[in-house]
Amino acid sequence: STFEYAMIGICLTGIDGSFLMVNPALTQMLGYSTSEMKKLTFEELTHPDDIRISHQKVKRMMDHPGESVQFEKRYRKKDGDYIWASVGSFLLRDDQANPEYFITHIENITDRKLAESQLIANEVKFRTFFEQVADYVMILEPRESGLYIVDMNEAAHKIHGYTRAEMLNQSLDLLDETGVTADDERINMI
Repeated sequence: STFEYAMIGICLTGIDGSFLMVNPALTQMLGYSTSEMKKLTFEELTHPDDIRISHQKVKRMMDHPGESVQFEKRYRKKDGDYIWASVGSFLLRDDQANPEYFITHIENITDRKLAESQLIANEVKFRTFFEQVADYVMILEPRESGLYIVDMNEAAHKIHGYTRAEMLNQSLDLLDETGVTADDERINMI
């Protein structure tokens, strides 16, 4: 029941990489029928760039009995698209410690990976704007003892004459010492 009704993909994979058993969640995730998957190997469904890490993890389990692995890789769906998956695998051995088959859990994390990629892209856009804008930009953090500088752009350095390292984590009171205040026409505070 656990195998059949699990919400994530589960498979038993032979030492040769063939699929011995696959649960409905995995067939639905990848778009193959059970009989189609049993004719394939995990390598055939692995993104070419991720085959090396898959082999490294298999070798790790072969060389270290009782150890499981956790990693991320991409799987090819029947329609040709790829999904990102979090993979957890364990090598089951017989009574003489001979390898029998891998028990693998596969969770689709494509949405999370896309969100991470978008977050990185947005950070690059923000950082580019932040560094290249001609206006004075400073990021402040409220703390119990006042406002503190957590980042600033090049224009702020030019106005104050301090390096970024000298200004980071300093109280906003530092600005008063430079003669630049919130009333300065070169500064717009938000």
